[in-house]
Amino acid sequence: MAQKTWNIGERAVGGRIQATIAGQAITIKALDDGGKTVATATTILDEASAQNARTAIREFLWTLTTDFYVDKILDWISDNSILPNTDW
Repeated sequence: MAQKTWNIGERAVGGRIQATIAGQAITIKALDDGGKTVATATTILDEASAQNARTAIREFLWTLTTDFYVDKILDWISDNSILPNTDW
């Protein structure tokens, strides 16, 4: 299991985004209140195809933060998950 939290501040819902990778499940959470409360979250399973998973992750992240941080988070997910390391 791999996990990382980005402290983004005012450019993200809740100020922090946390990604957790456990097998084929990728969970993304927007954390509020100093990281104690989950403002919103989603879990994406890479069962259908890698492209569908990448699209779902990118679309969810766009609702949480700016393009700059979306790219940073997607790079980390790609480096630490079973998704192919292709251009997002």
